[in-house]
Amino acid sequence: MASVYRKNAKWYVRFKDGAGRWRDTATKAGLKTEAKELAKELERQAERQRRGLEPLPGKEQSMTFGELMDWWWQEFGRRLRSQTIRSFAEKHFRASLGSLPLTNVTAAKIESVLRKPEDLSAESLNHLRAFTHRLFALAHRHGLWTGSNPASAVPRFKVAKRLPAYLRQEEVPRLLTALDARWRPIFATAIYTGLRRGELLALRKADVDLDAGTIAVCRSHGNATTKGGHADLLPIAEELHPYLRARLGFLSVGVRFSASRWKTPARGPGPAKSPPSRSRPSGNSHGVHPQVQAKKLRLSTTRSQP
Repeated sequence: MASVYRKNAKWYVRFKDGAGRWRDTATKAGLKTEAKELAKELERQAERQRRGLEPLPGKEQSMTFGELMDWWWQEFGRRLRSQTIRSFAEKHFRASLGSLPLTNVTAAKIESVLRKPEDLSAESLNHLRAFTHRLFALAHRHGLWTGSNPASAVPRFKVAKRLPAYLRQEEVPRLLTALDARWRPIFATAIYTGLRRGELLALRKADVDLDAGTIAVCRSHGNATTKGGHADLLPIAEELHPYLRARLGFLSVGVRFSASRWKTPARGPGPAKSPPSRSRPSGNSHGVHPQVQAKKLRLSTTRSQP
């Protein structure tokens, strides 16, 4: 229990801090009752610290939110496959929260920052909220923060649910016909397999087995695994066979399907014919691989959505 005593014309407070150590602190109290009130306040604060309701004195008192962002980037962020979150977070957090000590970054401050941008969707705001939550969680794990996670108290923004958009059966041949012949193989493979961009560009000749009718998806960009961390064996749709056969004829074993190598140097298959009316075992009622229906497919001749 905290106590007070007088020494050298000053009132001192003796209390046990949040780490369980006894402290003797000189005060500016002029009366004993004032010193006792301060002792009770320090005792209550120490109790909150021991229960994890308030951070202990330490690095979090001197570390700013901007320094925490820099630490996260050096330790974790630069190893991410996609690094767009860094510039996104810098734009919306650095100016408003960067100079604040971690103890001053409260749920109210985080929420006020998130409610300022009027041009951001609810999904984008949730990404920023998740980024802040991740920062404090990592800081807690590595001893840089001992309090509760302030982002946990920030409510998620409601995301409107919309119907998925995907290519219809009758749209596929029109799209492939409109493309330059050298781009048809890569777009046909994207449509009939639903692969991400990185998975598509990391394919090798050995991954495609036309006789067995399968494609092994094992890598993404320069990484040894896919984004999901697992390999998959996908069926090759009947309509995709001519495009792959034309493309594989120009590749050596082990060569990757890089963006430049996907371009067909010679004539590929002619204008795409309409898919047969019967349904394919590996497809669906729309004639497109079911993986494509799980996400909105955005296609252009220079970039596809991963």
